[in-house]
Parts: sequence; structure tokens; C-alpha cells
Amino acid sequence: ILFPSGVSNMLGIPMEAKDIKLEHVKFVFPPDDILIKWQAGEDADWPPMDEEYDDTNISALRFLVGQRVECRVGPDPVTGWATGTITQLWYHEASWPPESYAPYQIQLDDGRKIFAPQDVDQVIRSALPDGWTEHRDQITGKIYYFNSITGSSLWERPVSLATHASSATWGKVPGPVTE
Repeated sequence: ILFPSGVSNMLGIPMEAKDIKLEHVKFVFPPDDILIKWQAGEDADWPPMDEEYDDTNISALRFLVGQRVECRVGPDPVTGWATGTITQLWYHEASWPPESYAPYQIQLDDGRKIFAPQDVDQVIRSALPDGWTEHRDQITGKIYYFNSITGSSLWERPVSLATHASSATWGKVPGPVTE
């Protein structure tokens, strides 16, 4: 959200648009009083943090620097992905507000350097293990995976044993934990 006063804020719903319901929007979208403050250029904390909120894992990310990933770079569910390597955690650009961070910066194999705005499978996912490629079944239209080494195929996306599996975070992006 960018207001004429220059104040901006980001929010996201980590799911496909077709699955979003009104209660999801209400959960992540600020109420009118917060929007009015932002429009006037005033600071307003959003989202509110509950007293019981446990932020011990707020900076836990699924991937580590050096890990191979695929990033969504286009609309097609099969061809809209590019492979690359995580180069930085909690990436920040100078032009962004001080509290705004992207979970990852990625060096794509094609030479581009991008960032992933959220740590969700719709944006960034582990790269397929060696030998596996993604395809679309010509009859059903469903996505399947083929292993050129073994000749086997799967409907479920294969996962590399090296995948780091800590809890994913979404919503407010706090940036790096400093001690």
C-alpha cells in the first residue's frame, strides 16, 4: 500500500488467489483507523501483537545461504519458475522503509539477482533433487515429476533429503534478530 503522503506498508496472504476468503482478508488487512493514520503519514503499529504471541521462531526461515531453490518468476505453474541459490537472508534495499525486509535474496542461474518477498511455497521452494523435472500431463493437465535417472514418475513433488525444514513465517516481516 502506498499513500500520497509517501508512507507505505506491505501485506500478503500466503495462498493462491482462488482460495482466499473474506475472513483471510480481514485477518491480514488493517482496519480503517490504521489505514487513516497511514494515509495521514502517521505511524500506526500493524498487526497488533497479542500478549501471548511467541516470537521465538519469528526469524526462522526454511532455507539457508547456499541452498538451491526455485523462485516464481512468471505466471505458468510449470514454466514460471527459475532455479538459483540463496545468497542472503533478511535482504533489505536502501529505498525500503527501515523495518521492511525480504526473507531471501537469490542469485538465479540465468544471472539475475532477485529477492523473495515471502517465505511461502507459492514464491520460493526447494529445488528439485538431481534428475527430477516437472511436467504437465497432456490428458489431465495435472503436474507430475519425472526422474531421468531412474525413469520413474510421481504426482507428488519429490523433496531433497538436504532440504532444511524449519517453520515458515508469514505476515509481518520483522527482519533479522539482533542480540
